[in-house]
Amino acid sequence: MKVKKQIKLEQAETGQSLSDDVCDAQGNCLMAAGVELNMAMLKRLQDRGVEILVVWEEQTLSETELAEQQVAIKARLAHRFRQMQDKPVMIRLHDVLLSYQMECFAEQTTLIASEDNAGDSK
Repeated sequence: MKVKKQIKLEQAETGQSLSDDVCDAQGNCLMAAGVELNMAMLKRLQDRGVEILVVWEEQTLSETELAEQQVAIKARLAHRFRQMQDKPVMIRLHDVLLSYQMECFAEQTTLIASEDNAGDSK
């Protein structure tokens, strides 16, 4: 599973992808999310005084950790809808959101598993 990780510029490596835009102190976008970093880019960011980046990092989760993530998704949604338990429309919205979030989670973990398997066959 890919997760966002905040790192110091010195820790950045070529090939990492930005998960968030990189902006300067005035709010100007220096690099867009999704950009794959190379040495020239890292040097430019250093020259512009950037100290922190947010990048995508691969995180392998065990079956237990996957189950814990699903429980956490359900708990966050239940917390957000805690005062709406007696409203049918809100109950339906909760159910739709829960289904959507679980599908997204399953797709994300399936995609990563298939990428891992593709890498194994090379």
